[in-house]
Amino acid sequence: MSHNFMNNSNVLSYIKNNKILCATSIVHLFYDGVTNMHYLLFTLWQQQFGLSMGQVGMLKMLFTGAMSALQIPAGEFGRISGERKVLIGGTLLISTSLLLYAYISSMFSLVVLIILAGISASVQHPLASSFISRHYSSEQTRVALSTYNFFGDVGKRSTPFFIFFVTHINGLGYRHTLYCFSWYLCLLCPSIPVTKG
Repeated sequence: MSHNFMNNSNVLSYIKNNKILCATSIVHLFYDGVTNMHYLLFTLWQQQFGLSMGQVGMLKMLFTGAMSALQIPAGEFGRISGERKVLIGGTLLISTSLLLYAYISSMFSLVVLIILAGISASVQHPLASSFISRHYSSEQTRVALSTYNFFGDVGKRSTPFFIFFVTHINGLGYRHTLYCFSWYLCLLCPSIPVTKG
């Protein structure tokens, strides 16, 4: 009886861990995809607002700076307030930024939204990595994190291509594409894993 209980417990733990890895990998795919998608958007905004190369560089610096500088504070905030809450909040915030990108009409609003997007993008790496490292043994963590990082690389390459295809080849327009993509990101929120301990 005890042996069967231990087997069932191991199976349930295995299923739970795989669900966590699957959910965090999908979230990583879309977060890294959205991050790299900005480099395509920078060229579109350069045409829309008649920006110089220096101004485009400033926008890139604002986005990457906000994203990089707040990763450690985001991890600490997630530890205090709950990782899932912060990760959902970041996903909703970056979705809102993408949605509002479709309606920008001034440089000021663009700068504000880019900073907000950078802040929201900062939460994913530290919190999702924490999910994985806490639910896998030291031997399994390497494989789990490799899988998680692989999905991020897929997102970096596939999402900008998808946006380019829909915008330039299908003719939908980047505003409509951002609108649809932002709502799709919101649908990711329920998949963010619930964990304890």
